[in-house]
Amino acid sequence: MGYKATHVFCCDAMQSQQKGKIEKNHEELRKIFPKGFDFRKITQADLNYALNQINSYPRKILNYSSPYELAELYLPRSVLKT
Repeated sequence: MGYKATHVFCCDAMQSQQKGKIEKNHEELRKIFPKGFDFRKITQADLNYALNQINSYPRKILNYSSPYELAELYLPRSVLKT
C-alpha cells in the first residue's frame, strides 16, 4: 500500500475558531480573485498557480519563511511534487 504522508483535518462549517490561519489564505485569494469574481472562468491550473504564488510568499508569522519552505522541511518530497 504505502505510508501516510500527511493528515487532513476538516473544520465544522460556521465555526471560525476552528479555521485558524486558513483565513489568511482566503484574504490572499481575494486579492487575486476579488469578491464577485466568477470562478467558472478559471481552470484548476489557474487556481493551482494562484495558490502556489500565495504559498511561496514569506509571512511574518512564519519568521519570514513561506508556507512552502516550511512544508519542504516537514513533508516528504513526494508530497510536494505536484
